[in-house]
Amino acid sequence: MKAWCCSNIAEPYVLLHLQEFIDEIKEQYAELRDEFYAGLEDRRYLSLEDAQAKALKVDWTAPENAPVAPARPGVTVYESYDIEDVLPYIDWNPFFQVGG
Repeated sequence: MKAWCCSNIAEPYVLLHLQEFIDEIKEQYAELRDEFYAGLEDRRYLSLEDAQAKALKVDWTAPENAPVAPARPGVTVYESYDIEDVLPYIDWNPFFQVGG
């Protein structure tokens, strides 16, 4: 008895609709490209000199810009916290982000 797999079952459908799928993707990308380029027309850029003139200027010698020493230098270990109390403060996004 010959074993069937997904590719044997799906192949006729894929072959029938492949060009339609490719054309649809090409159309979607053409729309995205047109929208992107249309958005570029509305942008107004500064010259390098104007941008540098508008740059943030910080006086690092001023006392209010001096770095603050930590209240407890070194490593602080917290050993007796219930995980349920900490969970609402954890940002889980970095754990689930996929490169790309």
